[in-house]
Amino acid sequence: MQQKRINEMYQRIHESKQLLKATDYHITKAEDTKIMAERGMTSEVYAIPDLILLERANARSEINRLESEIEILEEELRNHIEEIEEMEL
Repeated sequence: MQQKRINEMYQRIHESKQLLKATDYHITKAEDTKIMAERGMTSEVYAIPDLILLERANARSEINRLESEIEILEEELRNHIEEIEEMEL
């Protein structure tokens, strides 16, 4: 049961990372146009849409939260397995 929960959390992390990967274009475009503007090559700087910035921030927050929870659950699972092994001896 606990392993199933951990696996579901890993799936959610994967989905959040996919969102970050899918929106990386906006980050790269913003950085590129900023550098080009600094060098006088263009006057336009790409502004990342607020919704994308918010989605990316939420995804990173979700990843961090889930990774912390997984760490705790995996430690609990290891401890439980050790207890069972000790009982069998």
